[in-house]
Amino acid sequence: MRTTNWFAAALAAILAMPGIAAAQLLAGPVQAEEPVVEGDVFYVSPNQTVNIEADLVDDRVVNLRVVPAVVSPEKTIVAKWETQDDGGVFLHVSNPFDKMLKFEMGMLVDGREHMVKTSSCPIVPNGAIFEMWPHPIRRIAIGRGRVLGKNAGHVCN
Repeated sequence: MRTTNWFAAALAAILAMPGIAAAQLLAGPVQAEEPVVEGDVFYVSPNQTVNIEADLVDDRVVNLRVVPAVVSPEKTIVAKWETQDDGGVFLHVSNPFDKMLKFEMGMLVDGREHMVKTSSCPIVPNGAIFEMWPHPIRRIAIGRGRVLGKNAGHVCN
């Protein structure tokens, strides 16, 4: 696993953004040839499929670890990035657990020096979400996963 913290100087500006509470969500590597996990955040690069085994503890997604293949489907989150012909991005993220999950997401877009927060939708139990952006993205951070209560609704924010 390779980790790089290249934009620490820009972190203060990022943390001032509403909704960004965890420095590590946006402090990770920009480019990587292999999947990267840092704490409760994992990073996805263009056209990459990332398999992340995780545990649910106290309604939090914890103990994230990259695995080369899905061996334990009951605890493996799969994120698959597809770049569209027009440069847009299609991201598929699965939820192997029997509870609704919500993640914080950040993206590094072309022409920007730092990651910006992006919306994400809740993932239904044992289901998946499909996120789409009509513009090129250099890297996506997915982290701070948590269980949503039964009355939380299906709000994408």
